[in-house]
Amino acid sequence: MKLLQKILIATVIVSMLILTVEAVPALAQPIMNIICPILVSIRFVLRSIGFGLVGLMLVYGGLRYTFSADDPGGRKQGKNILIHALIGGVLIMIANALLLMITGGAIPIC
Repeated sequence: MKLLQKILIATVIVSMLILTVEAVPALAQPIMNIICPILVSIRFVLRSIGFGLVGLMLVYGGLRYTFSADDPGGRKQGKNILIHALIGGVLIMIANALLLMITGGAIPIC
């Protein structure tokens, strides 16, 4: 369980780092012509994986919370999973919003 949470957190952190790398000055344009398509692909894949993991963790946490009716520890753990999944989703959305603010509202297509 903790492994999935660590993977989700690592995915969000790496996504935020990649999203901020895409805003570069004009002097690096020749290098970015090579790197930019790769970064856009990586950003898309990581964002997709991140939202997929958020969805899976929401389902898993909800099921754990629901089926732990008699176990207070299980209900607490299910609630914590739900909270952490929501936080992960919000962080992914904030990273995307920051990218849009940095690039002036246009998604970088290279």
